[in-house]
Amino acid sequence: MNFFRSEEHLRAWRAENPAADGAGTTLAEGFKLGARIFGGLLTGEPR
Repeated sequence: MNFFRSEEHLRAWRAENPAADGAGTTLAEGFKLGARIFGGLLTGEPR
């Protein structure tokens, strides 16, 4: 998992790493996705 400070930063990284797979997301979307993936891992609640 990589984090980028801007779309420009992401584009520059992709230009340097053309074989890397993945998708960009906003902070809000990433937070929602993380909650779905990791669920209650830290709270002890079931996913």
